[in-house]
Amino acid sequence: MRKPYLLALALALLALFLGWRTQQALDAAPSAGDSVARHAATGWQPGAPAPDPPPPPDTASAVAAVKNRPLFRSDRRPYTEAAGAPARNFDAELARLSLIGIMAIGDDMKGIVVSKGSSNTERWEVKVGDDLPGFKVKAIRTEGLAVTAEGREFLLPLYAGPPTAAGGGPVRTEVTRKEPAPAQPKPATAPAATPALQRPVPQPAVAPPTGPAQPAPAAPQYPRYTPRRR
Repeated sequence: MRKPYLLALALALLALFLGWRTQQALDAAPSAGDSVARHAATGWQPGAPAPDPPPPPDTASAVAAVKNRPLFRSDRRPYTEAAGAPARNFDAELARLSLIGIMAIGDDMKGIVVSKGSSNTERWEVKVGDDLPGFKVKAIRTEGLAVTAEGREFLLPLYAGPPTAAGGGPVRTEVTRKEPAPAQPKPATAPAATPALQRPVPQPAVAPPTGPAQPAPAAPQYPRYTPRRR
């Protein structure tokens, strides 16, 4: 009866011993030789390391060149916001000038312009094509000077009175278009009086002049017809 128990105890001790040895083998680090042998057994060998791909080319400079100067138009430049320059006040500039007269010598016409609003009065005698401060004379007319600036045309009218504003305000003579006066209706004329019809006055009969009586013309004589007897 003791033999089976002893056999079972011996088998249990053997199993514990084998398990302990297996655990020690698994816990121990494998050597380099073992690794090479293991890799050789599996048949896989690591290849040569591939070189890293080259970095992509830098296109920032090319893109900037195309943006700043497009290929289709070499004269174009990159867009830049223009500085907000204040708009010119042409009325205020023209208000500092006054056309005091137009001088004509033969076919040559000149306009006499003086400055206003400053202690030193300047005077110009200009003709067509001459320059005034900020303007260019385009034509000399009877009502004033036609001047241009920045593609726009203005009229500097002939001076017609003292300034009406202080501090260099707009004192130009405004030329207004004269509208034709409405035609006055003609007064109705009374119809001419119709002359009264006058009754004709009978004129007295005038007797013919008397003279010797004229003989009456004789009646023509015809032969008398006499029938013949048979």
